[in-house]
Amino acid sequence: MDPLQTINGRKVRVLLIEDDLTLGEMYQEKFSMVNCDFSVVADGEEGLTKTLQLHPALPKVNGLSIMKRLRQDEWGKTLPIIILTNLNPSDAILSEVITHQPAYYLIKANTVPDDVVNKVKEILHVSP
Repeated sequence: MDPLQTINGRKVRVLLIEDDLTLGEMYQEKFSMVNCDFSVVADGEEGLTKTLQLHPALPKVNGLSIMKRLRQDEWGKTLPIIILTNLNPSDAILSEVITHQPAYYLIKANTVPDDVVNKVKEILHVSP
């Protein structure tokens, strides 16, 4: 895999909020192969705290509540977010998602780790 480039002289920083330890480790391995500063946390509260501290280039969140809270923060208003979930979107969920404008909404069962890495590259305008 091609390494992610730096943005403004800083290594790309990605945060994953994932309660499945095995998936977290798998993504840790994938993102280590593309030379980025990758962190994984197991719950939303820790993820929100870490996101606001680290200002990663692209956090992935496991819940709409985290995205809503990030959108209330000045820095988080325009932050590109990928939602990676096992939940198929209902009309109500889609309405919430559209309101808070994530960069992508992906279903885990239909997504492999390379797809997520490629979405990060696409959002950050890094050549594939």
